[in-house]
Amino acid sequence: MNTAAAHEVLDFWFGAPGTPYHGKSRAEWFKKSHDFDAVIRGKFQPPFEHAEDIVAQRESMRCFESLGNADLLEWARKHAVIVERFGRFPHRNAVLGRVSTPDEIEFLRQPGAGFYGVIC
Repeated sequence: MNTAAAHEVLDFWFGAPGTPYHGKSRAEWFKKSHDFDAVIRGKFQPPFEHAEDIVAQRESMRCFESLGNADLLEWARKHAVIVERFGRFPHRNAVLGRVSTPDEIEFLRQPGAGFYGVIC
């Protein structure tokens, strides 16, 4: 996790420095709220979606399905299909120094195969 991402998590839970919420208890911590729980799940489920592990991908789809957001679930499915097929994300191969298989190379030639330039 990079520094900016770490600060985002800390600010979410404890309030950003300089805000009235910084270092103060939040009522959301102590009550059941579907909306707040959905925000939490939305923030902390992406590691499952971006894992090169089919078990994690299945958990990602289960989690995103529970949010009831069709767009997020569709992206989770797109990720899972790729990991199911290749066991990894082929669009990461070059940056990770991995050799692509012929099937991966053909896949990467397809429009949208690399998530439009987003490295997952």
